[in-house]
Amino acid sequence: MNETLQRPQIAAQPKAADEIIALDSMVGGMGDIWMRLSAIYTLAALVPDRKIQLRIPKSLVRIAQQVWPDRFLITDSTLSNPIEITHLGIRHIAGRLITGGQFLTPFYQIQRADRKVTSFKHRLNDILVQTAKLGADFFIPTAASVNCYQGYHECSAIKVFSKVPYDKFLAQAAEDFVITRSRMQTLWPKSETPTWRVVVLPSGTGHQVMPPDWARDNLPDATYVFFGRDSYKAEFASRGLRIEEFDSVDSLLKIAAQARFAVVTDSFPSHPLQTYSAATVVALSQQPRSRIVHPAFDGPVVQSRAECCPCANRARGIGRCDAGLDFCTTWSNFQYRQELHSILS
Repeated sequence: MNETLQRPQIAAQPKAADEIIALDSMVGGMGDIWMRLSAIYTLAALVPDRKIQLRIPKSLVRIAQQVWPDRFLITDSTLSNPIEITHLGIRHIAGRLITGGQFLTPFYQIQRADRKVTSFKHRLNDILVQTAKLGADFFIPTAASVNCYQGYHECSAIKVFSKVPYDKFLAQAAEDFVITRSRMQTLWPKSETPTWRVVVLPSGTGHQVMPPDWARDNLPDATYVFFGRDSYKAEFASRGLRIEEFDSVDSLLKIAAQARFAVVTDSFPSHPLQTYSAATVVALSQQPRSRIVHPAFDGPVVQSRAECCPCANRARGIGRCDAGLDFCTTWSNFQYRQELHSILS
């Protein structure tokens, strides 16, 4: 195997404890983890005096080590005294904070910025968060970076990363993007004779999902791709749409390699496919481009036309979005549909 694709090695001479940044990213969405990986790879080049360790779920480790094989350690093994990245609130982690646990809350500033209404519960939570931040073991991103690439924004919670100017990050990220795409296309070569003209990954854990009736009416000839255990595929199959399944990032990329275009919502598949190919079409709904599209991505992006974008993320299955809808209004916007059709024509 090419040397650049080999598993990263731990440095022979351990660095001092204050030079080690150990992060535990076992909790949360896979798309968030991918953006963290991408940002940390770039930040590691900009703070070379730090030894960075990142723990992620086993299902993503092998792919991540192939895409980002150097600069920092990627593992699914337990790390020593890590900062745990968590979406849990203060009341859920207070006991562990008191006993020496370290935590980074990645979404606090985004949720705060995106609120349409601030309640007493929100104000109380703000007080608790700011109080916890006075200690040395609770980390929140900077408010100023809330509309930057999410991976960079989250990492700004760590002091050494917060000192990296965003323009410097962007310049390095552009160089890194070329390298990582080359690695991915070496591992998963694009077919010169694609099996499918358009594949669509319409699902997601929140309300960014593509409505099945919209898919039938607007992209009836596309092939719709779902994670094997995603029950949402039944809605598309019942409307006579073609279905394909994937069960890993590897199988997802093999499908993308056989398609001329891959249309993605702002969900996990969007992130590896942005890195993989400019033939990825990112159809946004909940969030703006600046946050969740890699700053060096060179493919087409259809910006959300929902009046309430950005919106608070709420998982599907526990209720409608904050606007009281099952699907984002951007899908019913004429200009949005027209832009997507023109890209695929």
